[in-house]
Amino acid sequence: MKKIMLLSVLLIMVATCFSYKRKNELDSTYQLFTIGYSFMSDAKFNDPYKNDDEWNNASVGMKTMDVDVAYPMFFNNNHTVFIPSVEYSYVQSYYKDEPKHTPKEELHDVQGVLRFQQKIGSAFMVEAHAAPGLSFDWKNGIESDDFIMRGGLTLDWKFNDKLTVRGGAVYDTPFGKQEIVPLLGATYQTGDLVVSALLPLNVDIHWIVNREVAVGVLGDVKGYRFNLQNGEPADQYEATDPDFQSVDYLEYSRVDLGPIIYWNIFDNFWFDIHSGVTLRKQYSFYDTKDEEMPVGNRSGEPSFFLSVNTRYRVPMPE
Repeated sequence: MKKIMLLSVLLIMVATCFSYKRKNELDSTYQLFTIGYSFMSDAKFNDPYKNDDEWNNASVGMKTMDVDVAYPMFFNNNHTVFIPSVEYSYVQSYYKDEPKHTPKEELHDVQGVLRFQQKIGSAFMVEAHAAPGLSFDWKNGIESDDFIMRGGLTLDWKFNDKLTVRGGAVYDTPFGKQEIVPLLGATYQTGDLVVSALLPLNVDIHWIVNREVAVGVLGDVKGYRFNLQNGEPADQYEATDPDFQSVDYLEYSRVDLGPIIYWNIFDNFWFDIHSGVTLRKQYSFYDTKDEEMPVGNRSGEPSFFLSVNTRYRVPMPE
């Protein structure tokens, strides 16, 4: 059972394949290539019963590397844009339940994303995306249950030169469950201050220091749902324990909150650093054979995170 819990906790640390686009001054450019590194410090589980020896001293941390490649294509005097991309995440997670026992897992997440944008007049823009993909562990192979489909549809309304309003919905896992999430947001810029929100997913407030640097605070909601059909063999235990429960899938969500720096290093290269505290980590383990009943629910203590990304962006055509 501990091995199943280990694999489950590691899997939820995979970053979601699709980053929800925040409207700000970077909209004058398109992102072609990104490479990033993220680190999350060890954090213990909160045991609501204070008597579960298996979880009392357990903690989990993770490291990830992300690579995204996109190729925008412009049509109809740049009013129509197709942006196919491939996004890959390599995840190394580690689970600690005693000082000398720190097993690690290596995971892979690959997504093919197609984004479509259509300008309607000077005030409106429709944006849609579809992102089929796979999340898997090479040691366990790939199965049909590893397939995840995401998508979304939004409408932007440029109310005036300072305010843009956005509404729509995504089919995704920001709160762990695969579900439709309504979206409502806006971007307001006055002088060098930019306030951007896409609720309930993120809030970005930053100050443009100069043409190369902006600093601010960013809050993001992230979540994941992962099927676990290749965990610890259940049949070895079911024969001797009729009450044995295996973990078939996991739902996970968290909130990352902290300062961020956007820096245009040179030419088209952007560099951003986001650090702070990860809050409200929720873990739900499910056994589908037992009428979708949860095997266990846990929350994680706050932890420190650091994310560093380098992005190659090009100006939009005139």
